[in-house]
Amino acid sequence: MLVFTLLLLASTAFISFYNATQYAESSAKTDLSLKTLVQLEKLMSDLKDAETGQRGYLLTGKPSYLKPYDEAQESIIKDLRELSSLAGNDVEMRSQIQSLGSLVYSKLDELRQTTELQSHGNSAAARKIVNTDSGKKLMDDIRVNLNVMTTHMNAVLNEQNATVTKTSSQTAFSTAALAVSIAASVVIMVCLLMHQSAQRKAAEEAIRSSEEKFRTLISSVLDYAIIMLDTNGNVVTWNDGAERLKGYTQEEIIGKHFSCFYQPSDIDKNLPTKLLKEAIEQGSCENFGWRVRKDGSQFYANVVIRPTKDSAGTLKGFSKVTRDITERHVSEERLLQTKQELEVLNRELSLARDQAQAASKFKSEFVANMSHEIRTPMNGIVGMCNVLLRTKLDESQSQYARAIQSAADALLTVINDILDFSKIEAGRIELEIHEFDIASMVEGVCEILAVQAKTKRLSLLSYVDVAIPRLLRGDAERLRQVLLNLASNAIKFSESGEIVVKAEIDSMQENMINIVFSVTDYGIGLTQEEQQKLFQPFVQADGSISRKFGGTGLGLSISKSLVELMGGTIGVRSKKGEGSTFWFKVPLEARGVKGWAGTHEALKNVRVLIIDDEPNAREILQKYVQSWGMQCSTAFSASDAVEKLHTASVDDTPYKVAIVDLVMPEKNGIEMAKEILNDQILNRTDLILLTAFDTPGLGAQAIDMGFKAFITKPVRQSQLLDCLTDVVCKDTIFNKEISTSPNEIQLEQPRSELILVVEDHPINQRVAQLYLEELGFTVDIANNGKEALNALSLRKYSLVFMDCQMPEMDGLLATKIIRKRELSTGAHVTIVAMTAHAMKEDRDKCISVGMDDYLSKPVDPKTLREMIDKWLPLQKSEASKQTDFDTPEVILDLSKPVNIENIKAKFGAGGKELIKMFVDDAPLQIVSFRKSLQEKDFQEIADTAHKLRGVCAVLGIAHMEATCHAIEDAARKNDEQSLQSYLDDLEKQFTVAKGFLSEHYET
Repeated sequence: MLVFTLLLLASTAFISFYNATQYAESSAKTDLSLKTLVQLEKLMSDLKDAETGQRGYLLTGKPSYLKPYDEAQESIIKDLRELSSLAGNDVEMRSQIQSLGSLVYSKLDELRQTTELQSHGNSAAARKIVNTDSGKKLMDDIRVNLNVMTTHMNAVLNEQNATVTKTSSQTAFSTAALAVSIAASVVIMVCLLMHQSAQRKAAEEAIRSSEEKFRTLISSVLDYAIIMLDTNGNVVTWNDGAERLKGYTQEEIIGKHFSCFYQPSDIDKNLPTKLLKEAIEQGSCENFGWRVRKDGSQFYANVVIRPTKDSAGTLKGFSKVTRDITERHVSEERLLQTKQELEVLNRELSLARDQAQAASKFKSEFVANMSHEIRTPMNGIVGMCNVLLRTKLDESQSQYARAIQSAADALLTVINDILDFSKIEAGRIELEIHEFDIASMVEGVCEILAVQAKTKRLSLLSYVDVAIPRLLRGDAERLRQVLLNLASNAIKFSESGEIVVKAEIDSMQENMINIVFSVTDYGIGLTQEEQQKLFQPFVQADGSISRKFGGTGLGLSISKSLVELMGGTIGVRSKKGEGSTFWFKVPLEARGVKGWAGTHEALKNVRVLIIDDEPNAREILQKYVQSWGMQCSTAFSASDAVEKLHTASVDDTPYKVAIVDLVMPEKNGIEMAKEILNDQILNRTDLILLTAFDTPGLGAQAIDMGFKAFITKPVRQSQLLDCLTDVVCKDTIFNKEISTSPNEIQLEQPRSELILVVEDHPINQRVAQLYLEELGFTVDIANNGKEALNALSLRKYSLVFMDCQMPEMDGLLATKIIRKRELSTGAHVTIVAMTAHAMKEDRDKCISVGMDDYLSKPVDPKTLREMIDKWLPLQKSEASKQTDFDTPEVILDLSKPVNIENIKAKFGAGGKELIKMFVDDAPLQIVSFRKSLQEKDFQEIADTAHKLRGVCAVLGIAHMEATCHAIEDAARKNDEQSLQSYLDDLEKQFTVAKGFLSEHYET
């Protein structure tokens, strides 16, 4: 019996000790599970705070929303770290936290990406990301993971509760067994009882310690109200966070029903009871709403309620976690209100956009119609003015006619600017991509502006990088339009010096090249404030009423739009008083044809000397000739050139060719050429004359003096190459160029083709008839489409110029009928639209009805001639019968102080008055020079020299012109010593010129 009792006591003691140990372990796991649950709740809440801050920033753009966003972001990272530490060695838990962390970091990346886009001003891209489903899906996935983990932790809690209950039962059983053993043996019972009592006390102490730890854990969480409820909803436990949030102490609240936190309206709806029921049915319940503190104040709460059960699944009570999210809720309410306001604003903006588009369409139609109405009479004005200038006019009549022509051209420029601007605004500008020769395009622009530059005595230079492939693919017309605008502006705003137009390679990748076009002038320049106004429509740097320079203010705005349409950029570098460089960069496709660079066998290693006082001109010519394999040197003056020529001859390495600029300080090109040609050592060098200011007869005079060729600035690469090749190879002398008016049409022999002009305006009829008759054609006139149909049924025409807008029958309908007739005959007459409508859709409309080509009014002779050459090319047999139009050439004797023949040819009887003005005015200018030199007013000297230089150039007084040029340069350098010498020379030259005029010019 004693043995049995001892065995029973030993077993009971062991079981009691084991149960106490299990109870302690279960309590620790319970603590860990509760901590994990709290941390999961906090993570979800922080994520919502971050998302709320992000949405607020995106909707309002206010940086204040970024503060809660940044704080939540930092808290989220801490939450994830805490969860990882709580997982410990639980493999399943660590795996779940890892998956959750991946989703959370993805969500943070999305939030960061959208806020960065918003901060860089790209709100549209940010909203686009938000409006996708990716962000919502991430949050849904995060919620699923959180629910899985929460369910897992609840299961752990229930398991621990069951363990504690089971352990308590086992302890009770052990105690009963112990009582039976005591009956068997008092002594043994007393001993064992004492031991059992000690074990029980240890277990109870472990339980109390575990409970104390749990209470400490719950109490230390200040951001959350964590309470336990019994099955009826009465408060059982109350942490410090609950006291801080709701205002009740433990003594005041424990035992009371948790509905005291709810508003009366919620209690009337039986909300607290419904929440407990939902928690039991679904395993948990989350609720948002306004709650009441002890003092009656309200806060917006996020509440999560979960049921607690024992191992048998019996309900033991509820856990309730509450967080104050009032600030977040207010932010969300504001965001919602802002969103609603934005939706209203968007609807209003959509309506305004529709109205603006309708107004823009109406405006574009109005501009197009007005363009047609203006162009029709303009065609008559420009055309008749061109015809008038071909007739015999006296000096006054010619001056008046040219004034009319100049005003008409200016008005046409304004019309074209406004029309282009309207098309750009309406988004109706389309690029026409095709192959073009970049050198021809750039150099052609300079040729167009050469006369304008010469009028202002400006040197116009062009340079096309020799490494650029000659054939590129792009919109050459739009490139030409932009370059023309920039170059003409440079001429407009410059009073002296030079204009340099360049095309250079910026970068190259495979077959795509970025070309930088630039136009540099040394004119008035721009301040930083003025530069900021550029490229805006209807704005000029000088916007005052009394501004010196005119214009619509649309040119640069149009240029900017065209460059951007071509995928490029445009800008300016400038300093007030020192000139400007306007540039634009566009990508173009190379077509595989190499540029002008490369060794040309005829020129290889041939020595050439470039003599020019302008550094840019020397540099451009040097780059060209070196790219062709020539050995090149440069000289900046006549004395420098002669010295280099002598040195080369002494070294037995003479220069084969010297390119000589006409206008230079000290000695001009003619004087230097005489010195070289009269020197037996130096005259072995062939000379080519180069000038920026072509004068009728100058080429022939230069050849007669001993020059091998004559070329003008701006120099074309092909022209220079041909010239050098001809001179070096001695095959031919470079052809002398005859200057003709840009609008001049050479009279030609009659041609056999018959042309029909269909036009209702009498003046336009006459203009077209005169132009075509000068080209040798027989012309019939039809007043409208009906008359055109009758004429075509009676005679066979080679070409029809058809106006579009006419009474009775317009040109479009007439063309349709003509093409319908031709279906049965098999014939086809070429029809070219000739209309004042200038929009691209007008051209498309003409082509769509069967017209072959399109001319926009007003039609100029050059464009008309190009259209004739395109559709009625001259046959070789007929071309041989044509006679050249010969312009009489005035032979100039440049060795004389004044070119009398030049004055007579240019001004006739009016030359007498000009000479008298010159003779009277020049001495006053010389006196002014000396006075300004004494006062060291170099700017005044430069301005006066520039004016006198222009007068000398007009009258052909070359020596004085060159000296004035030298004075102007020296004044800009504040070179007093040189100025004194130049002024002495100028005074002597004037005395000689005055005596020569008195002796040779008949007054």
